[in-house]
Amino acid sequence: MPDHEVLTLQIELIGSDPLIWRTVDVPADTMLYAAGNIVQIAMGWENCHLQAFHSKNPYERRQGEPEVLSWYEEYSLADGLPGEPQETTTLGQAFAVTGAELYFEYDFGDSWMHRITLAGSRTVTDDPPLPRVLDGAMRAPIEDSGGIGGWYEKLEALTSANPTEEQQDIVEWMHWRVGPEGTVDPAAFDLESCNRKLAARGVGLEWNTVLGRWLLDQQPLCREFTLEHVEKHGLQLAAQPEPLPEWFLQDLVRPYQVLIGLCEGEGIKLTAAGWMPPATVGELVEALGWEGIDHESSKKKLESNMPSVMMLRDSATDLRLLRKYKGRLLATKLGQKLGRDLAELAGHLLARFNVHPSPHLDQDSDMANWVARAAGHVRFSKEHNQFKADFMNVLGYSSGHRRMPLTKEDHVYFTRASLLWEELACRGLVGDINRPGDNPRDLRSKELARLVLGSVVDQ
Repeated sequence: MPDHEVLTLQIELIGSDPLIWRTVDVPADTMLYAAGNIVQIAMGWENCHLQAFHSKNPYERRQGEPEVLSWYEEYSLADGLPGEPQETTTLGQAFAVTGAELYFEYDFGDSWMHRITLAGSRTVTDDPPLPRVLDGAMRAPIEDSGGIGGWYEKLEALTSANPTEEQQDIVEWMHWRVGPEGTVDPAAFDLESCNRKLAARGVGLEWNTVLGRWLLDQQPLCREFTLEHVEKHGLQLAAQPEPLPEWFLQDLVRPYQVLIGLCEGEGIKLTAAGWMPPATVGELVEALGWEGIDHESSKKKLESNMPSVMMLRDSATDLRLLRKYKGRLLATKLGQKLGRDLAELAGHLLARFNVHPSPHLDQDSDMANWVARAAGHVRFSKEHNQFKADFMNVLGYSSGHRRMPLTKEDHVYFTRASLLWEELACRGLVGDINRPGDNPRDLRSKELARLVLGSVVDQ
C-alpha cells in the first residue's frame, strides 16, 4: 500500500478568550478548499461564507515584511481577489511555502481569523486516512455575530442578570440562529459529533442515499439541522445495502408486482370515467388479501371508494411502471421487466420513491415525516408534530397569509404514495397507546422510514 503523510494541526481562533481551539489530523495531500471545509467542520462553522488561507495574518502585517501570500477559492479569484487557487494547492504544499504556520480566514465580513500551527506529521501505510479531530475546547461563535467583538457582546447579553430590551432581542436572535437542535452555550464542544460530521461529509464520501442526495441540495443551515438527527439516530448518507426484510417485499413490493401483471398484454380497459372496472379491482384485492382495506367490504369493488387502490395505481404510474393509453392501463416495458423479479422491483421502488415529479414541497414534507419516523417520534405526538414544524421552518416554509413560522398545530402532510406505504407496512399490526414508540406499528414505521431514507438513489 502507498504511504500517506498526515499533518497534526493546532487551530486557534484569534482573539478568543477563553481560547477556542482544536487539534486535527489532516492528510497532507488534501486540497486547500477541502482543508478549509475540514477546519470549518472542526470549529463548528456552517460553510455559508467565503474562506481564504494566508501565509501571514493580513491584518497584522508589519512594514518591511514580505507580502502576504493568499489562497482563495476560484470564484473569489474571479471577483478580482489577488492570490493562488485553493483548488490546485495541497495543505502540504502550502506549509512548504509558509513554514510552520498558516492563517485561515472565514467570512470576509466578520473576519474570523484562525492561526493554524503545524504541530507534527507522520507517515501511515494504510488506506487513505480520513481527517479527524483529536481534541478541542469551546464552541465557535454563532455565525453572523459581528466578529470576535460582537460575539463577546452577545455573550454579555446572554449572561446578564438584568438584560435590557436590546439584550433580550440579542438572546432571542441567538436561540433563533442556532435553531431548535443547537446550543448557545459558549463552552459546548462535542468531539464525537465533530468526527461524525467529518465522516458524513468527508472528502470523497458520496452521499448516495435518498436522504444524502436530498441534503446535498439544501442550504447549510438545513444540512446542519438535519445532520444532528443523522448523527444522533445513526441514519445513513452513504448506502450500506442490506437484505430487504420479507415484510417489505410481500406487503409493499408485491402489490406493484400484482398490478403490473394485471396490466400486461392488452392491459386493463378503463371505464368511461377512467377507473379500473370493479371486477379487476376485486381480482387485485383477492390476490393481495386486501379484503376490508379502506373499510370496503362490499362484493362490488369500486376504485373510487378505495384510496389504497387509487394510490397504488397513481404511484405505479409516477414510477414509470404503468401508463394510460387509449383508455387502457398498460404495463410499460420497464414495468414488465421489473415485474418478473421482486428484488429488482424493490430496488427501483426505493431508488425512485422520493423523486417526485411535483414541486419541492412534496419532497420536503415527505422528508420531514420520514426523518421524524426514523428518529422514533411517535405519529401525531406533540414531539412528532413539533419536529416536523421545526424541520419545515428551517427549510423556509411558513404558515398563513402573514407568513408566520409553523407550529406543532400546523399540518405537514405525507404524499399519497408515502401514506400508502406506511399503511401497507403497518396493516394488521396493533398499536398500544400505553406503549408509545415501543409498539409494533411505531417500530415498523421506524424501520420503513430507515429503509426509505437509506436506499440508494439512481445515478
